[in-house]
Amino acid sequence: MWNSYLKGFKQYLILERGLSENTKEAYLRDCNRLFSFLEINYPNISVRDLKYEHLQKFINSLQALDKDKDKESKLLKISSQKRLISGIR
Repeated sequence: MWNSYLKGFKQYLILERGLSENTKEAYLRDCNRLFSFLEINYPNISVRDLKYEHLQKFINSLQALDKDKDKESKLLKISSQKRLISGIR
């Protein structure tokens, strides 16, 4: 289900945004992370049912991935958080 959205978003990035290849890949990687999170934690959720709370849990899950690292290295950089949120919108 999510692949059709990813394909459309990729076309948008290529045609409308004119982003660098690295930036496009980062956006797509973020989307894949989100889709994987949703498939595991909310397997029956639709795009219409997706809420802020789901996205907040996704971002929190990324920050808590590696509990062995110290607190500062565990937190997502602000630029990464902004890119994640921008891509999700």
